[in-house]
Amino acid sequence: MDRSGLITIQPTTRVRLPQLTLLSVLCGFFVFKGCLLAALGDSVYAEKLALLDAGTVVERIGAFAMQSDPLTTLIASLARTFIA
Repeated sequence: MDRSGLITIQPTTRVRLPQLTLLSVLCGFFVFKGCLLAALGDSVYAEKLALLDAGTVVERIGAFAMQSDPLTTLIASLARTFIA
């Protein structure tokens, strides 16, 4: 509100990605990895990652992102109860 009593709206110049959206995408990625690990099995999943790791730079980055971690194995063990 300015001195004359007029309500003015000032635009915000900051554009940001909401944290909840980023967290949702990250959780979805881990659930995807866990379900893929549960569906393929440990040995087939490791073979697929080995093939990716021997590929191009982009494939190596994908292999690094898709490697099995404790959260992925936990989600996979929970998903196996529904898949099997």
